[in-house]
Amino acid sequence: MEKVIIQKDMKNMKKMIFAFICTVVIISVNAQNKYDEIGEFGAYKTGWSMVKLDGKYGFIDTTGKEIVKPVYNNISEFGDYKYDWAMVKQDGKYGFIDTSGKEIVKPLYNNISGFGDFKLNWAMVKLDKKYGFIDNAGIEVVKPLYEEIGGFGDYRVGWAMIKLDGKYGFIDNDGKEVVNPVYDNINGFGDYRVGWAMVKLKGKYGFIDSNGKEVVAPVYDKIDYYGEIKNNWAQVTIGKKKFFIDENGQVVIPKE
Repeated sequence: MEKVIIQKDMKNMKKMIFAFICTVVIISVNAQNKYDEIGEFGAYKTGWSMVKLDGKYGFIDTTGKEIVKPVYNNISEFGDYKYDWAMVKQDGKYGFIDTSGKEIVKPLYNNISGFGDFKLNWAMVKLDKKYGFIDNAGIEVVKPLYEEIGGFGDYRVGWAMIKLDGKYGFIDNDGKEVVNPVYDNINGFGDYRVGWAMVKLKGKYGFIDSNGKEVVAPVYDKIDYYGEIKNNWAQVTIGKKKFFIDENGQVVIPKE
């Protein structure tokens, strides 16, 4: 009895497979009348086939329904940049679709980096030679305004240096500007004093602290290292005059 049941199940399975194959063949034949090319089902996503029409690509499912209209110059494999997303290219710009065929990130950008290349769950985007970030929901968390964006943590934990109109500042982990890009140059934190970074503005020098506050206004022609002449003091120069600032950035007059 069991043998008979197994044989019947095998016959039913073969019928189902045959019916599926016939369906796919029928779909392929019908689709050939519409598309220039039809790819293998499942090559990009289970149940989907890539189609080509007039040099543009999209997807159909096993019923022949058009899931993604053939409007893209190129479609990457799902998961190449982010799980369940595929990068699309349209008119030289890049974006993303998800596994439902929805356009999650419109193809607006000249380039999109891998997620996590610069910051966890973020991808750097480039638009007209300016840089910003999108998050893993496709939301633009940092608008592409900056000529350069450094690595997070290169200067301070949780911050990335930015450059705008030739000036430097910082954004934090949330993409917020914590130091406005107004300085001609910013040294590393701790190079001259622990917790401070020297800044340069219009040929003059000062300091910002690790909160981004300007603790010493950039008014000095030169600032030496703290402790070079006297502990907790730094010699500063304005014109031909030399004097000292203390650990708080206040001007002091040496007693000896």
